[in-house]
Amino acid sequence: MKRFILGCVAAASLLAVSPALADDVPVSEEAREKFRAGVALLQDPDGARTEEAYLAFKAAYAISPSPNILGNLGLCAMRLERDEEAINAYTTYLEKGSNIEAGERQQIESDLKTLKNTLSRLELKIDPGQAQILDERQPSVGPPIKNRYGPAPAEGLKLGLRAGRHRITVALDGYREQTFEIELSPGKTETKAIKLEAASTLEEPKPDQPKPPEGEEPDVDRPVPVSVWAMLGVTGALAVGAGVVGALAVVNKSDYDETNNGSDPAASQDLRDKGVAMNITTDVLIGASAASAVVTLVLFLTRPEVEVENKSGVSVTFVPTGTGAALVGTF
Repeated sequence: MKRFILGCVAAASLLAVSPALADDVPVSEEAREKFRAGVALLQDPDGARTEEAYLAFKAAYAISPSPNILGNLGLCAMRLERDEEAINAYTTYLEKGSNIEAGERQQIESDLKTLKNTLSRLELKIDPGQAQILDERQPSVGPPIKNRYGPAPAEGLKLGLRAGRHRITVALDGYREQTFEIELSPGKTETKAIKLEAASTLEEPKPDQPKPPEGEEPDVDRPVPVSVWAMLGVTGALAVGAGVVGALAVVNKSDYDETNNGSDPAASQDLRDKGVAMNITTDVLIGASAASAVVTLVLFLTRPEVEVENKSGVSVTFVPTGTGAALVGTF
């Protein structure tokens, strides 16, 4: 780690003072800024942010391909287990880089030997092309190592990975994601062919009834349920009963008035008792009829809507009114 940090600082200083690096490659100010950002990320007080530093060094090299950037890029790639990238970066750095100290060169050569001895290759042939690849490997110590590659070309994607067990996920918009695990051995090449299946984006609706054409509301009706008719019958019977008993009470009152002259006290008292009973019965029937009418009205107003297949044709319904029943039709 000490060699790594010192190498970064030295390379950063070199970029700051040199208008061009090895092989007379001009270095733009944008490339210098990205390189310095990569150094700062590696020297973060909370710990090296290697993945972000790798991206910064890679961006700097893309802008100004100076071989001296490849020392730090190679080290980041090695730590991220992007081993083939690390081998390529280190090799070019040693061949074309400038001002490489003897100790640094010796360390990189040792790292290169280790990388080459543990390198394995995976060739992916994916149909269709342009898929994105996620590679995950769980080292014996530390968190999982994750790297993304792609888009994979139609002719295939060749990856140089560290030996071990890898979990590979292949994803492409519009297709089902596929995941598989594979054991990679040092010095060996594994080939995997993958055919992605198109994802089903639309499902056929399975309604209980045919749906109306788009833009049209379904036909609905509110038929009068049997309970309304039943309560209407009860209400009518109670009202009729109250009318009949009330009429009898009126006749009984007239008879009582005629006999209530003192000539026949017993008959007069009997008519009076009948009148009181008829009045009470009439009041009870009127109250029950009113309550039944309220229940009937509630059932009628809260009856549910149901869909009908077609409004065309003739539909006739009897609707109760205050004076009887009316015919209501739709055509």
